[in-house]
Amino acid sequence: MLNLTTAIQATIQEKVKLNKPCPHSKGWWNGNFCQLRKRLNQLSRLCMKQRAVPDHPCHEEWKTVASNYEEAIIKAKHQHWMDFLEEVADHKLWTANRYSKNRWAMGAKLISQY
Repeated sequence: MLNLTTAIQATIQEKVKLNKPCPHSKGWWNGNFCQLRKRLNQLSRLCMKQRAVPDHPCHEEWKTVASNYEEAIIKAKHQHWMDFLEEVADHKLWTANRYSKNRWAMGAKLISQY
């Protein structure tokens, strides 16, 4: 059994390519945002169908979910930024300094709220 496990692990290390994340990917994104966005899109479609009925409850629910979605993204970006600053190494020190001086590098909402 040990030889089989060793052979499988050796084959995996030899044949399976390691996934390299894209340097332009959003490091703050997680699976929870996919669910929130999906719910927001569902409500958006429902509101579009009910656009002739301004008192329909879906409009208020859409506003609430949209606000929660935006707030969750802002908090995730802020947490990602704080994690980046805590882990900053010597070679990233100047990059962090440049980001902190340029308020638009991270987004005005993020900087102004925290």
